Amino acid sequence: MTYAKHREFTALNDAMVKNYIEKVSIDHCSFPVSRPLDHTMDMDIDEWAKGKIPFHILRDCIKEGVKIEVHGIYPDFFPLFNKHLGIADVQKIRFGYNTSKKLYNYVRPHFFWCKRSFDTKTFLVIAVIPGRDYVLQYASLLRHNLSLLTRDYENYFTIYRYPHLEDAIADWSGLHNGFIKPKDLVVLGFVEELQEYFIRNKGFSKFAKIGDFENSFYRSRRYRVKNSVVNFLTVKFSFWGCISGKIAQCICQLGAREIIYIGKLGALRSIEDVYSRIFSPTQYYIADYTNTLPPIKVVNPFVSYFPHLDSRAHVSVPTVVEQDYKQRTCIEDLHAHSIDNEISQIALAVHEFNEKNNSEMCFSSIDFATDYLRKIDEKNLLNPFYLINKRSFQAKEKKRMMLQEIGTHFFAYLDKAVA
Repeated sequence: MTYAKHREFTALNDAMVKNYIEKVSIDHCSFPVSRPLDHTMDMDIDEWAKGKIPFHILRDCIKEGVKIEVHGIYPDFFPLFNKHLGIADVQKIRFGYNTSKKLYNYVRPHFFWCKRSFDTKTFLVIAVIPGRDYVLQYASLLRHNLSLLTRDYENYFTIYRYPHLEDAIADWSGLHNGFIKPKDLVVLGFVEELQEYFIRNKGFSKFAKIGDFENSFYRSRRYRVKNSVVNFLTVKFSFWGCISGKIAQCICQLGAREIIYIGKLGALRSIEDVYSRIFSPTQYYIADYTNTLPPIKVVNPFVSYFPHLDSRAHVSVPTVVEQDYKQRTCIEDLHAHSIDNEISQIALAVHEFNEKNNSEMCFSSIDFATDYLRKIDEKNLLNPFYLINKRSFQAKEKKRMMLQEIGTHFFAYLDKAVA
């Protein structure tokens, strides 16, 4: 994407870039390196991690003594920042994640060979969407892969966050520019699948489309339902972890009446819950490995109409790599039924907005489980569905059926709750 195109949507310019480039280095992750028999994914953790970063390039970096840097800069922006970072030469490395043509949540880190303006040594840069949790996610993946290659892994990489860029994500992505209207009921998550299913089944017959607005980062399709407006907001980049909280915070500030998130998560109660149960939490925790924040409470109006779908406590964590048996044991004390990276972050943003503004913003999460996190005494438990095989035909079919069930409840909720 060209600099001119970015400016069209973000008004990004050299002066703003200079304001954003204050970087802070962070430690090599606040949880230990996990080996397969210590991790809830068991032997699959290594294969899964290798699929996220070009492993052969990391191997060559170790052999040739090439250092690696993780930068929390939006991948398309990195070439715009290089001169401000003292980088004179940037060459993008081709790396394909998967072949699916996604319309949302499709932006992944980019990889670059770089040289400093004052040095001839080549180094590798991994440019990651700015957000503490997403930077930690890829830093932990990098560390995990390096640990498979050398005991000296900590000496090969450095992690940089850009807090100003993280805090201003709603600004430079243009979320303020007409995507949210006061009193909107905003739907996030599996927006495209939900719309496609109900268009096919004429589920929108009671909906009157009143707007369709798009930029490089979002698409908003607004429908009038009775006397209210439902805003299906597609987020094109990955709003992993606390990034989702920044987006939710902006949605609240722009005057939305309610947020509904439709997503996937990991089951904690029973393996039988995978692709068979709808989750809608009513209590939320955020855990940073074994450190847990106090419980978060926000009003979930969805479960007031469907109380049998109340899945009680939920926990969100920054990364997948940290989900070892030690963290799993600590989570047991929370009596949580589910785990992910975003849901509690959205709940926290809504809670803090309500506290600050004495308001009653609502949040409902309607989800299904794609995998189960084993307990320490379940190491031999056979898990037919897990992160590596989520694109298998069987998994895709079960996902389709769960989204159909969620969609049925979602539109029933709209029919009952929307004035």
